[in-house]
Amino acid sequence: MSDRKRMPKYFFQQTGGPTAVEAEGFDLPDLVAARRMAVRTACAMIAQAVEDFCASGEWQMIVTDDTGLTLFTLTFFASDAPAARPITIGLDPPGAG
Repeated sequence: MSDRKRMPKYFFQQTGGPTAVEAEGFDLPDLVAARRMAVRTACAMIAQAVEDFCASGEWQMIVTDDTGLTLFTLTFFASDAPAARPITIGLDPPGAG
């Protein structure tokens, strides 16, 4: 009989953005390690598809344990500032009236 404790398994699921669900999960020592892995994974996914991420608006990574219990959620949100949006003014062109 072994005295070694089984490492918890964490599952990362994405919504609203690129999907690359890890069906097998990750054996990690604790919740801190799971947070680090989730942030690194999310950043790599966003970097690989930055245009899709910016176009989709909101994207989440949900981390669960092996029972399906949500442990934490990372939420990423991309939006253009008003200064980056084109301005449209409803004026008639000169001589149109």
